[in-house]
Amino acid sequence: MQHFELESWHLMVFFFTIILAIIKNDITNAVHSFFIIKSQKHFKGKEVQILSPAGTWDNITIVDYTYDIPFIEGGGVIIQQKDQNGKIFKEKISFTNWKAQRMRTQK
Repeated sequence: MQHFELESWHLMVFFFTIILAIIKNDITNAVHSFFIIKSQKHFKGKEVQILSPAGTWDNITIVDYTYDIPFIEGGGVIIQQKDQNGKIFKEKISFTNWKAQRMRTQK
């Protein structure tokens, strides 16, 4: 490394690598969201239970799925949930967080 000189093409390769990694990540997320929607579309409109961080099973209704469009819009699962007072809330959970959820259904 004694005679190494940082040239302009080194910086171009560095930034090109970063840009390609971002593009790959967005495209990979879009493909994953497509397969999640395809495999779970039968849950749409049904009530399921997910494990909350507190360790209890919460009842939610899966309202809809939104696709992940690279560089434009992040996809996710739109859920509906009642709180203790009976108020209904809608929330969008990103596919990254949805993949980590433990879910169970009644037969």
